[in-house]
Amino acid sequence: MPVVEGYHAAHPLNPREAEAVFPLICSRLAVSVVNSAFQRHADPDNEYLTVSERPAWELLERLGSVHPRFAHYAFRGACGLEPCPAAPAVVGWLKDAASVIGPLLEPDQRTVPRVVFDLAVDSLTSGTPAMWSDSGLCTRKIERRMADAGATIGIGCYDEVRGVYTSDAFRKPGNDGFSWRTVHLGLDLFARPGTAVLAPLDGVVHSVARNDNPLDYGPTIVLEHQAGPGGPRFHTLYGHLARESVAVLSAGDAVRAGASSRASGRPPKTADGRPTCTFS
Repeated sequence: MPVVEGYHAAHPLNPREAEAVFPLICSRLAVSVVNSAFQRHADPDNEYLTVSERPAWELLERLGSVHPRFAHYAFRGACGLEPCPAAPAVVGWLKDAASVIGPLLEPDQRTVPRVVFDLAVDSLTSGTPAMWSDSGLCTRKIERRMADAGATIGIGCYDEVRGVYTSDAFRKPGNDGFSWRTVHLGLDLFARPGTAVLAPLDGVVHSVARNDNPLDYGPTIVLEHQAGPGGPRFHTLYGHLARESVAVLSAGDAVRAGASSRASGRPPKTADGRPTCTFS
């Protein structure tokens, strides 16, 4: 990323060139290992001819786990472009279709009393990461705050910097050592156990999974939607659901707006120890 960003600063890449960067990197590495194999066969005693072979293979294997679209979007971001080229069309369609987008919960989270939680690292009310690792304690804290506010729904904010991502699942290697995810990339909706989670739009079930690792999503459903006739496709993700909700759906099932999936039974039932919530 820093290399692409620095190159772009000196020699700006257009969108098509940014899209070509990842395939060209992989192709160049492939050429390198093929050349090394050829040279090793032609001159097996010359170790210098294959000095770059091992690191090239190591990098190729690491890049093999990177989805090409993710790399493409990351490089677009490094060039100051909208990371996902379809995003403006999807956002525009969602704004135009706001009147037909249904609720996420039953009762409708847009009309019932609600309270917004401050769960950021600089919050004076959210508590410590140790508190969040105690599922019973954090459940009681959330329920008490909602009860004190007379709220039916609690809301956790999108794009919030949080200190709860302590699992190794969120640890990534970097040039300066390991780092952990910090930014919350979803919207929390806290509700009573048994609250119905609704599809806000027509769609198709993209995937169903039970993510039972510590701090993971737990039972999760991903829906695929289309931004109008002929428009780009996008996805919504719903995590921390009841186990029975993922037992009745399969990839490819059609889902109508308003279709229901029940939230968790009795807290704490979620994989990360938090009470019932949904991400979208």
